[in-house]
Amino acid sequence: MLCVAAGGLAVASCGHPGSGATGTGGSSATACTGSPGEEFCACLSGNTCNAGLQCADDVNKCVTIGPLGTGGSGNATGTGGTNPGTGGLLNTGGSSATGGSSGTGGSSTGGSGGNGSATGGSNGTGGQSGTNLVMNGDLSNGDTGWGVGQGSPTTKGVMNGQYCVTFSNMTILVGWGNGSGTAANLSSGSSYTLSYQASSTDSNTTVEVHIGQAVSPYNPDASNITGDKPGNSLTTFTHTFTSTANDTTAGLAFYFASSGSNVTACIDNVVLTKN
Repeated sequence: MLCVAAGGLAVASCGHPGSGATGTGGSSATACTGSPGEEFCACLSGNTCNAGLQCADDVNKCVTIGPLGTGGSGNATGTGGTNPGTGGLLNTGGSSATGGSSGTGGSSTGGSGGNGSATGGSNGTGGQSGTNLVMNGDLSNGDTGWGVGQGSPTTKGVMNGQYCVTFSNMTILVGWGNGSGTAANLSSGSSYTLSYQASSTDSNTTVEVHIGQAVSPYNPDASNITGDKPGNSLTTFTHTFTSTANDTTAGLAFYFASSGSNVTACIDNVVLTKN
């Protein structure tokens, strides 16, 4: 086989055959019958030849280079071109594509449904169904929405997650709702359930609950709830009432009354729901 030095042809003429069938060679070389630079004669200075010829520098002869053969499939040797019968290039198979990773399937299990019940009291009493209309009724956000509206307690504020007041021989109003973003929305003629927990260090303390407008003129939206007497630990009270008015500024007022000295009364877990 002749190896041609010319750029681009050298690689094509000197490829190694693959495992496929050998290409068909061209006609064999012929002896020189002319002068250097002519076909089948010695190459000229600088490994050059006459026009139309190329110098096969491994045998120092000028030859005519035929078209490249067509490569065979896979690694088979292509069909050789015409004189001097150089085999065709090998066909290089492309690398196989890498498949993408399979996607992760979504969970076939549906999401867990939310708990429709309101939060129960700390003593384990279940809350009422529906939405609690009293924001921060469990005092988890400090005293937001809560305050003392009547009386002069010696101490007041959130203690151990409850709103507590300390007072002597008086009535203290612990209220929720300010009519400005913190209020309940009541509908006339609709039934509601109020649940709350209260405690007092004086067993004779009574609680009266007023439900109505948290802003002037403070009209009641229901009959006042009376007769609740909290124990030394949190006691749960539940009442049902019907609203007598449409009110978007309804609040709650818890009146703690005691004739004792240094009485500490607390309230927690206030839940107001529409039935």
